[in-house]
Amino acid sequence: MSKWQNAVHLFSEQAKEKPNELALWCKGETVTFAELSKLAARLQSPLRASGASVGDAALLVEPLSPRMYAAVLALMGLGVTVIFVEPWMKVERIEKILALVQPKYFLSGIFGQLWSWRSSSLRKIPFKISLGTASDPSMPLNLTVVDVADDLAALLTFTSGTTGEPKGVVRTHGYLRKQLKALDENLHLSKFTRPDLCIFANFALANLAMGRASLLVPSRWTPDILNHLDALPTKLQPETSTCGPAFLRRICNSGLFTDLKSVHVGGALTDCGIFENAFEQWSDCEFTHIYGSSEAEPVAVGDARRAVEISRSQGFFQTLCLGKVVPQIRSELTADTVWVTGDHVAPFYLGARDENAKAKKKDEEGRVWHNMGDRIRADGELWFYAGREQQRWDEFQIEQKIYSHLQSSQSFVHRDSEGLKLFGEGLKPHKLELLRAFPELCGVVNCRIRRDSRHRARIDRPRSRGDR
Repeated sequence: MSKWQNAVHLFSEQAKEKPNELALWCKGETVTFAELSKLAARLQSPLRASGASVGDAALLVEPLSPRMYAAVLALMGLGVTVIFVEPWMKVERIEKILALVQPKYFLSGIFGQLWSWRSSSLRKIPFKISLGTASDPSMPLNLTVVDVADDLAALLTFTSGTTGEPKGVVRTHGYLRKQLKALDENLHLSKFTRPDLCIFANFALANLAMGRASLLVPSRWTPDILNHLDALPTKLQPETSTCGPAFLRRICNSGLFTDLKSVHVGGALTDCGIFENAFEQWSDCEFTHIYGSSEAEPVAVGDARRAVEISRSQGFFQTLCLGKVVPQIRSELTADTVWVTGDHVAPFYLGARDENAKAKKKDEEGRVWHNMGDRIRADGELWFYAGREQQRWDEFQIEQKIYSHLQSSQSFVHRDSEGLKLFGEGLKPHKLELLRAFPELCGVVNCRIRRDSRHRARIDRPRSRGDR
């Protein structure tokens, strides 16, 4: 085994090289690289005292904070797999996860301790460690990083999915290192020295490994948080931002973050108008359109200005041009989906037999392929998004035409036993007009559009229809 397979080694080297530089800002709390390393080291003390060893698992429940990242570094540094579950997940699904992974440790603060009363299985986890330990000055200050196998699970994230079967996305130490390399080579993250305005928690880990500060924006994106960030000293003003289209729309025309030089947008389809508004506000900024998923990111990237230009020229309301496949990914396009493989493509799901049957396969050379679940059309080297694999191609086209007609993507089509219906916000005044313009529709239903909780960009179609 080659030395330093442990992904935390990348952070520990940065902590030695730039101990006094900012590592994280979150809701006014700041920590340097050295301070974050010390917080992680203190948390390792009770873990070692209880016999923590490589391959153990720990459930971590903590809101976005420096302590959360300290806990991740502490656990991964000792070769303990970090388990995340969505806090709002139903109790029965949490019970299934705990039965599957049998965590030895439960790390949490006050929030996690209160949350644990939802489930008797949570309270039966053998060792419970308070994140308050990170503030104990009597604890050791040297972060331990043990050598681990490349394929050891570093992070295990469970999402509730659309069935009763929790789906565990596995990110190994090797995956994390290779993903960092792919992100840097395609998004040029390391050429910037000032902070990243960060919406996605996993990108903050990448920044820590590269020695860059992350300004963490909590999910509410409240004006006081944004104004507080914008008021930071010049040396702490963000040069880059990694975000989704909803956050980009939120900060457009705000007059905030005028020093941005590079913005990476992904997580959901972006209306061309959102990009165009941003191009006008940050005229000298580089905008990159990213296509990927929780299991594989990045898969394709492209200059957003060019992507919008091409999408507009083809009459699209949304930026359907996804750019080119990154060199680190191999792909296979089928009629209704795209399969990808590469060093930063997550392996088989844990505890999700049905999902593995649909979304994973292994080839003769032992490579794991992942089904992105998206229909992709290729025009030369360029990829174009063409809907989810379960959506009929003609219905996706109708949907896109409706967006252009309404100049809004606040709706979607759904076929039930009566036929094809349009669901969306603000549709009531346009009902007759839409039925005349689109005879394929048998009905128009005015409803509140529900978005996914993380990005606030993707439409949660079943919730919007009232199906769950």
